[in-house]
Order: sequence, then structure tokens, then C-alpha cells
Amino acid sequence: MKIVEKKSLTSVGDLVKAGFISENQQLLYEPVLTRFCALIPSYYAALIDPDDPNCPIRRQSVPDLAELHHAPGFIEDPLKDLDHRPTPLVIHRYADRVLLLVSARCSMLCRFCFRKSLINRQSGQDSEVYDKNRQDALTYIEENKAIKEVILSGGDPLMNSDQALKSLFNDLSSIKHIVAYRIHSRVPVTLPSRVTYALTEVIGGAGRPCRVVTHFNHPRELTDQSINACEKLARAGVDVLNQSVLLAGVNDRSYLLAELFRRLFSHGIKPYYLHHPDPASGTSHFYISPEAGWKIYSSLRRALKSQELPRYVIDIPDASRKVSVSDLVFVPNRMF
Repeated sequence: MKIVEKKSLTSVGDLVKAGFISENQQLLYEPVLTRFCALIPSYYAALIDPDDPNCPIRRQSVPDLAELHHAPGFIEDPLKDLDHRPTPLVIHRYADRVLLLVSARCSMLCRFCFRKSLINRQSGQDSEVYDKNRQDALTYIEENKAIKEVILSGGDPLMNSDQALKSLFNDLSSIKHIVAYRIHSRVPVTLPSRVTYALTEVIGGAGRPCRVVTHFNHPRELTDQSINACEKLARAGVDVLNQSVLLAGVNDRSYLLAELFRRLFSHGIKPYYLHHPDPASGTSHFYISPEAGWKIYSSLRRALKSQELPRYVIDIPDASRKVSVSDLVFVPNRMF
């Protein structure tokens, strides 16, 4: 069973019909979608302000000509994930936890995604690719006793069917040294209708404590539907956290982030990480410097209560952990 939403926007023609680009821009945008596929659920597209070309919802979802810019230092695999891939479905960067890639599909193809090149190459692959390699992944995890947490990633894990997720949790439950699961998903933000009571029962009954980390980046993404999706998870006994990405032209204003984090916390969603953007191909127009980001975060520290304030972190390839941006700004030559 594939999880899809009818009437998602996937082509230049769809973008024209929706009014996001004009007919005379079609040829300009074709190379963008050839390089990086598009997928915008109709739910999320309806949040876009059609009269605002700089709408933060639009910037996250509608392809941009700036994605064709080849900026120095912006590469396909900015975190060197491929160097830490002992099996096709496992990324093992930190000793006590692994990422388990369980899908190439996403509810939306976010324009800032640090895996956008990988997702573009895998577009159209179905679950058979993952079923074929799953046993190798499970064997690797079972043989490495230091692994305590399995983080489901992709793509988006919640684009699998309820039955596929239940089967995966059943397989993982036989590995005794695993003590917790984590699911990273944009689904509550971009396709909240996917979060059904049946799905929350599968996650809540996973057999180990399971946290869902959502990815709200802007207050306008906090709709009745998306909040309800998170509340369903919470009622099933699932801890819901949030990880935002600091994005130029989307949320790089302290008052916007303060509103986002306050509202998240008020709905029982713990602000967990504010991520500095990764230098991925096709995303340079979203990037800001760590110094500029630290100024924004410093304002947040003054404005928010401690429980409303996420950690501001950056991923450094080959580092043993996520690094505080303050370490990068104030100790630039530190060896991590």
C-alpha cells in the first residue's frame, strides 16, 4: 500500500495551473525540476499566499530558479553520509545510534532538504528496494551491541503503510540491546491526514519508547490539522519533539522563531533542535552564516523560557556528536 495524496503538484504544468509560475516561465523551470523533482501536497499548497512571491510556505515547497546555482562548497552529500553506510539502509555516524532508511518517498519534496540529490535519484523506487536490503540492516544492528537507538529516516518513514511499519517494529523488537526508537518526519506538517488513529497505535505500540521528531519551520505551518496530528500521537503515548532548520527568507527572524517555539510548546511539542542549514547542492539561497544565526539565537535566548528554547546545532562531518553553533562561532579552530 502506497501512501499518497491525490492532486499533489509534481510538474511544471501543475505549478502553472496552481498559479505559482506563469506560462511564459515554463521553459525556465523545466531544468530545475529535471535536476530536483517537485512534490507539493494539495494541503500544503493551500497554505501558500498566492499574492506573496516571498511567502515562507512557497519558499519551502515551490521550485526556485536559484536551485540551479552551483555555489562553491555546496555538495550532494554535505554530511558524508555515504562514508558511514555499512549497508545500503544504515547510516552509522554516532556509536550508540543508527539511522535506518526505510523509504525513499516523502510527503513533500522540501526545497531545502540536505538529501535532495539522493531523494531525486531514488524517486519512483518502491518498498521492494527496502524489503530486499532490510535483513542486512537488521543483521548489522544486531551484531553491533553499542547501538541503543534506531532512528527511522529516509525519505519519510511515515510514508510506509501501517502494516509495513508494524512489521519493521516487530523485527527490531527481537534485538535486545535496542532501547528506543526515534522517527523523523515532516508528515505531521505537510500531510497531517496521514496521521490516523491506526498509525498512532502502531507507533505507540512499537515495543520500545518511541519519539516522533516533527519539522515545523514557520508559525504558519501550525494549523488545526497539523496540531491535531501531533496531539493524536501524544494521546498514544508518543513523545513529540520538533526540529527546525534556520532558513534564509523563511524563518531567519527572531520574532518568527519565538512565536513558533512558544506555540509548539503550548501544544505539547518540545522544541528540540534549531538546525543550522547544511550546505547541500541546490540550497545555497537558504543559507546564512553561523555568525548571523548566532545573533538570531541570542535574541531567542533572551525572549524565551528555557523549556521553549531548542538547542542551536550544526552537523559537522565526522564529528562524534552534533555541535553547538556557539562552539563554531566562538572557537572556530576547535577540533571536534
